[in-house]
Amino acid sequence: MKNKKMDIIVVFLIFIGIIGYYSSSKIQEPPQSCTITTISIGEKILFGNNEDFSLRGTGLWFVPSSETTYGFIGFGYLGNWHPSDRFTQGGMNEMGLSCDANALSSADLNRKSNLDRAKLDFFPTVLEECANINETIEWFKSHNFGSTARGQYHFADANGDAVIISAGKDGEWVFTTNQDKNYILSTNFNVVNPENGWYPCWRYNTAEQHLDNFTHEENVTVSNLREIMAATVQDGKYSTQYINIFNPKTLDIYVWHRSNYSKTLELNLADELQGLEKTEYHKIPVLLGGSDWFFPPQFPTFVAIGIGIVGLIVYIGLKIIKKRNAKKKQKENHNNKNINKSKE
Repeated sequence: MKNKKMDIIVVFLIFIGIIGYYSSSKIQEPPQSCTITTISIGEKILFGNNEDFSLRGTGLWFVPSSETTYGFIGFGYLGNWHPSDRFTQGGMNEMGLSCDANALSSADLNRKSNLDRAKLDFFPTVLEECANINETIEWFKSHNFGSTARGQYHFADANGDAVIISAGKDGEWVFTTNQDKNYILSTNFNVVNPENGWYPCWRYNTAEQHLDNFTHEENVTVSNLREIMAATVQDGKYSTQYINIFNPKTLDIYVWHRSNYSKTLELNLADELQGLEKTEYHKIPVLLGGSDWFFPPQFPTFVAIGIGIVGLIVYIGLKIIKKRNAKKKQKENHNNKNINKSKE
């Protein structure tokens, strides 16, 4: 009975360790972060994103195409010893489909158990399988996202179409398109249900004031969009870690590390994917000429891993003790049998 109780305690410790590790990836307070906009006038289209978060190690990666999938560039975090590392925060594929996400508070979704389950990190699948907004909307309609939405998703394509996908009050996805508008904008409140998220948002209001001035095709330039992204840079715990601008038509990519505009990383996705055979990961500051870095594991990760290791050691130790006790008991039983035989 004692051994059984100890096994239960050890399993509980390991469970706590797993939960602690998982929770270290979660934002424990309103993120108040990420500004995403698509500007589309005439033949010009640009997609811009401010990536705001607490992690410092930022990166990008190139994923090659295959016979059945599109190649793409993904953006996110590297080298932080954190579950968010290599989780695709946004990107663009070789067809020009661009995406990023705004963090929101939880919203109810209607579970679609009869549909294919979407992965937690589903941006790579969308970028590999979809070429435009229409295909993206159909992809969302044909997948099960569980019963909870914790973000809204902003997409744009080379045709100049854009959509923000967010959970409606009825638990169904709502698809807010740019239609005849020159721009579409999202920050950290649900565009169809502002109660879901953090409304009002100063970054949304600031960006909107700038975007209202975009009335002609010649206004749609990288430098003009960068000014909007610069005006909505976030400070504090969830500060802006990188800024990226995509041109879905030409596949040109522009990246700035944090709010340092003195160095611009310019890439072309078609060039980067040419001859690529396996996924390549790069740290953004290093690509901009900075030094490599090492971030030690964060404190919650240390605690979670420590609990898990201690639990595992205790569990193995108890198994050894249990095995020894079993052998000892077996030996005692054997000796008792011999004693009884000798008495007979």
